[in-house]
Amino acid sequence: MLKDFRHGARMLRKNPGFTSFALLALAIGIGANTTVFSVVNQALLKPPAYREPGRLVLVQSMNIKQETLEGYSSYNDFVDIGRQSKTVQSLSGISPRWNFSLRKTGGAEQVAGQWVSADLFPLLGVNPILGRTFLAAEDRPGDMQAVVLSYELWQRTFGGSPSIVGTAIRLDASSPVVVGVMPRGFKFIEDVDLWVPLAPNFINQRGRGVRYLSLAGRLAPGASVEQARTELAGIMKDFEAKYPNTNNGFFPKVLALRDYLTADTRPILFMLAGAVAFVLLIACANVANLVLSRTLARRQEIAVRIALGAGRGRLIRQLVAESLLLSGTGGALGLVLAAWGIFGIRSMDWKWVAGLGELRLEPGVLGFTIFATLLSALIVGVLPAMRVSEGNWGIDMRGEGRSSTVGVSGQRMRSTLVVAEIALTTVLLAGSGLMLRSLIRLLDVHPGFDTQNLLVFQVNLPSDKYQNREQARQFYERFSAEIRTLPTVSRAGAVSRLPFRAGNITSSLTVEGRAIPEGDLPSIDYRIASDSYFQAMGIPLLEGRVADPRNAEELNINQTAARRFWPHESAIGKRVKFGLGAGQEPWKTVVGIVGDVHHLALETAPRPEAYRPYIANPLGSPVIAVRTTGNVETVTAAIRERLRALDPEVPMFNVSTMDQLLGRSLQSRRFSVFLLTVFAGIALFLAGIGLYGVVSYAVGLRTHEIGIRVALGAEKSVLVRMVLAQGLRLAGLGLAIGLAIALAIGPVFAKLVFGIGSRDPLALFAGGGVLFVVALLACYFPARRAAALDPMVALRA
Repeated sequence: MLKDFRHGARMLRKNPGFTSFALLALAIGIGANTTVFSVVNQALLKPPAYREPGRLVLVQSMNIKQETLEGYSSYNDFVDIGRQSKTVQSLSGISPRWNFSLRKTGGAEQVAGQWVSADLFPLLGVNPILGRTFLAAEDRPGDMQAVVLSYELWQRTFGGSPSIVGTAIRLDASSPVVVGVMPRGFKFIEDVDLWVPLAPNFINQRGRGVRYLSLAGRLAPGASVEQARTELAGIMKDFEAKYPNTNNGFFPKVLALRDYLTADTRPILFMLAGAVAFVLLIACANVANLVLSRTLARRQEIAVRIALGAGRGRLIRQLVAESLLLSGTGGALGLVLAAWGIFGIRSMDWKWVAGLGELRLEPGVLGFTIFATLLSALIVGVLPAMRVSEGNWGIDMRGEGRSSTVGVSGQRMRSTLVVAEIALTTVLLAGSGLMLRSLIRLLDVHPGFDTQNLLVFQVNLPSDKYQNREQARQFYERFSAEIRTLPTVSRAGAVSRLPFRAGNITSSLTVEGRAIPEGDLPSIDYRIASDSYFQAMGIPLLEGRVADPRNAEELNINQTAARRFWPHESAIGKRVKFGLGAGQEPWKTVVGIVGDVHHLALETAPRPEAYRPYIANPLGSPVIAVRTTGNVETVTAAIRERLRALDPEVPMFNVSTMDQLLGRSLQSRRFSVFLLTVFAGIALFLAGIGLYGVVSYAVGLRTHEIGIRVALGAEKSVLVRMVLAQGLRLAGLGLAIGLAIALAIGPVFAKLVFGIGSRDPLALFAGGGVLFVVALLACYFPARRAAALDPMVALRA
């Protein structure tokens, strides 16, 4: 076998043009597959780094009667479910990402944390690298007694000092003791800086109507997800009977933790994995075509070797050795390309796929590369091996193969490969066309406000210094007044939740005059906003006026809320209440309707929203929007100076422009469209080269025939049309097959496209049109060469 490899290496060196193109095609195909597989492996295949991850589940409380986005549970429900459930063990409650102010000498740092129950860390089976995690005694109502730091915060703020364990730190108004430090990169659901015990959170005292917790647990031995769902459904039915005002209509959604973590990224990654698989198949088909051409060109040599006693098995082994050598070298080069690709993805750190910063060429990824290389060798080598096992070698040895069935059968194989290439390329072009059209439609969506020249940031008021609402309101008024004195600032306003940022607050809504049981009340997204917020954001006032900043009983709603709750009448003057158990609360009056905002994402339709004036609940952590005409960095620095002068212990964080936030919200779509377009472009190039090669080879086989036609007076235009017709028949057949496949798999794109159908004719036929133009060019040059043949030279061929 070693001799076969040496002979194969000599043959490849003798044909540098063929070898270079074949290696490039295989390297691109294998490299692209390895890169995408490394992402798929990291995001979808690798089990989460927890103990027995296959048994970990997330429990969500859903209600089809309410338009809540997250399946959060209340603290009371969490405690009761944990006590009653037999199929889900070690149930833990986890809050969303929470803002804390870490007070230090000379200032404060904004950090993100989670309130978690004490048994979360034992549930996950992850131990701290320093100290310990929470004790059950620390997870009790009262003061915050303990805090666990992330490795990153420990290094960044405390210099990695081991002595931090046992030290009290200032966190908002509390002074918890650092009891442990978690390993590098540890997180659960959210990427945060620290964890504190759940029970001391003041929100837990607000009853079952306040839902903010995600629930995680471990399936009991022998229990299934379906069994857990059935048991929890019964428990929630009991809650509904006992607490109809707060628990009516809720049912459990139990998900394996891996399914929950990958729900958003799975469709895009599968699409990209399918795209690069197509690229590899097209590359292999192209290289197989080239190898087949070389085999047909060597038919006299092969016939002579057979006549001298070489068995067909020996010749097949030689061809297999050549294909292994070619694919192995291509795989090695592909691995180099994949290393570059992985480095690029890791350095960009796209947030839409968890763990991209940890991408490596791991053993599993290397194993996939080896598999892709062997598969390529099989595809590349099988047709030449089949060709050796058939044919009349006596005719080949006499050099008569050009007009024999040998040439015809070889050309048929090559044509079949090209049709397959064109069909696969058509599917890729159709998919990239759909995604591109969808992105264009999405970019045409107006977010509902003006994103240009809009700076946004957040501050966090220490609760021990700003203990009541009046102090928080006075701080905001002083700070906003300072901001407005800057010469390049025209407007400034505050809000509780900003568009395109994670997080949403939903409240139940009672409309005056409508007798609806509390458990069946509709929901509305709830915001606190200053009166200047709408002007700062550029949100239009459509009807009425902005709520009086001194009157907590007035509010504004958006257009969607007005249409939803008062579809045939004006909403101005109508009265509502928010939350459950609000019977004794005063009515709030709608005084104005503002424009809809795509709060969650451009592709998500506006939801009903209510904006209450700032005095109704002065915010401890407001988001501030500043309309400016100056340089963003300069304005940001000036605002920091004003804030530091006002109160150095109030941190300023999450600073960005709205254009940047909008861009981040579209990042995953842009990335997938870019990659899919690149893969489709590579496939288009390879398919064009393959079609050019087939038509050129066919012209070579018919050189003698063309010479006779020219000698008999055939016009050049007739010869061009003859060759074009032959090539375009192949292109048309591949195009038809590809479009049929694209139409058949159209529903796969249904969840990935926006504003168009998954079988959008413009996207499909635009891709087909591009492919037809490339096919026309690929056929034209061989046709022109055929028309320019000298008849005397052609007749002697």
